[in-house]
Amino acid sequence: MGMLFLIGAAYIADKIGRPLSVAAIFTGFFAILGVLNKESVIEIVIGSVVTFVFCSIYFSILVKYSDQIFIWFLILLGFPLAWFFLPILTDAT
Repeated sequence: MGMLFLIGAAYIADKIGRPLSVAAIFTGFFAILGVLNKESVIEIVIGSVVTFVFCSIYFSILVKYSDQIFIWFLILLGFPLAWFFLPILTDAT
């Protein structure tokens, strides 16, 4: 579900052209979910910082390559898949 929300937010960032604003909103939702899951404050802060940095880079790259559809789709799908699969691959070793 989180990957779908990330892809949807990326699409919105591309359409409005303001990647940092969408990254901040995405991070706010992430922080709210952390509070609802009763995580500690330090976990929420660290997770929010990592999420904001990742999403800012991701959305900025998407906006930069919005005129090249093939590269845009590779980035749109590649980043969330890497975010999902890299922890699984590193645990396997």
